[in-house]
Amino acid sequence: MNGFQLKINVKDSSKPMWRRVIVPEKLTFNSLHLVIQKIFAFENCHLYDFKIRKKRIWIPGNDFEYEQIFSNYETISCFEYLNEYLEDGMTFDYCYDYGDCWHFKIKVEKVVEDVKRYPVVLKYRGYNLIEDCGGISLYEELIADDFAFNQITFDLEKTNHQLMEIEVEERLNESLYRDDFKLALDTIRNCLDQRDINNFQVIKLISETVSYWVILKVQEGYMLQMYEDYDDLLEGFYYTDYSFSDNIFTHCWTFLLLNFKFETKLSIDNNGRYIALKNEPGYIPDLIKTSEGAGLLKYLNDLAIGLSGNNEVTDEDEMLEIEVYNGIYQASNIFVHEIKVDFNHFDCHYSPSKSITNQNILNQKVCLDVVALPFNAFNHDNKLDIYGVIVSEDDYIVRKIESPTVEKINKILVDIIIDFSNQYGKPQYLAMSNLNILFIVYDFLRKNNIGYHRDQVFQEVDEAIIDAFGLEDEILRLLDDPSLKAVLDEFDVFDEQELEEKLNQIANDM
Repeated sequence: MNGFQLKINVKDSSKPMWRRVIVPEKLTFNSLHLVIQKIFAFENCHLYDFKIRKKRIWIPGNDFEYEQIFSNYETISCFEYLNEYLEDGMTFDYCYDYGDCWHFKIKVEKVVEDVKRYPVVLKYRGYNLIEDCGGISLYEELIADDFAFNQITFDLEKTNHQLMEIEVEERLNESLYRDDFKLALDTIRNCLDQRDINNFQVIKLISETVSYWVILKVQEGYMLQMYEDYDDLLEGFYYTDYSFSDNIFTHCWTFLLLNFKFETKLSIDNNGRYIALKNEPGYIPDLIKTSEGAGLLKYLNDLAIGLSGNNEVTDEDEMLEIEVYNGIYQASNIFVHEIKVDFNHFDCHYSPSKSITNQNILNQKVCLDVVALPFNAFNHDNKLDIYGVIVSEDDYIVRKIESPTVEKINKILVDIIIDFSNQYGKPQYLAMSNLNILFIVYDFLRKNNIGYHRDQVFQEVDEAIIDAFGLEDEILRLLDDPSLKAVLDEFDVFDEQELEEKLNQIANDM
């Protein structure tokens, strides 16, 4: 991996104070902030920002709550990689603590090859700095007044040991596994192209371990989802609407096999046709770590062998069972897959402190859903904001869920059903598209004589979310954005229904 040699200077100091450090190019600006905190002995308890004046780019810290402060600067996430913006010889600014106002000038001295996966300080001048001392001028007065210098002496060995904690995790699309994954996915694509998959096919792959694969045929190509156990398959696929990975209930590995070249640095291959992602409930799908690659490659190779040995297509109520041992196809079997729901898994025994007191029946469609919104997209861990939503033709309630556990989802959904019923009338039935949600509230609905049925609720829920978070102006701005038309053209989205779905997706992704 390449990296940068940076010289980080304390501005406005009467004596030279700097650190020369090597950082990997895949470090984020937020991680560079943490590096500066460690090499100057700060405690990371104030706001910060970077500014690349040459490119007129402003990078606020993750906790920065702001409007567009620098209107003539482009604002980017602090979780962007350094190599996307830094160049040999350029300088940029770092500011920390807007009370003490510590200012630093950072120079990219050179691009370095074959660096470690964590930062390393090479040389330094000057003592450590002091948190909350009043800034550089008061700091210099303090250290000139018989200060205990042993408390602020820079320790090179200790600091470099601490910097090892800021290691860059290699991703699959950057690793030596790329070619092996591409070869396996090439074989799988060739096998799938010879099948006439209508919508999807589910495969139980038996090798040294058992895994479950869902092969979805989509307009853009194929989507492969690998589930490591049967319960994950139920919650992530069968209980959803079959068409996408649910960011709240899906725990799986996803491989996209695209029919077209997609210009992205996230792909495994150079043509941008293969993308590998990890799906975890409550998180934006993330690139797969190299450390996870070897195990996944074994699963993919076994699937490729199994598909090469069996080209049967199953119906939607069937599952194809394939056995592969020691890299050799053994046998296959097709069986009808009868889903049996374990309601004990969803029963949280939640006893709400209030009850439905308004027994007036509301005779209109009332939708219940749980949605994931990337309002924390600047968060380095890709964590999503989760909300429970109940919406009728006239009004709605949206309430945040702190994490997507069954217990917490159950509590919020039951509470908003009670609050909604007491305010607007008890729904005759609730419409839900995701069966996970139905099973979570099933016991409460049964006890309160509220009906239910499976129905599409996306339009109603999207409209409630757009209104609740004031996204109407943002939607209108997007409609005037010529880049949106380019996106729609790329995916051949021309008819009205697909256009509406695309706009709803954009609203959800904001």
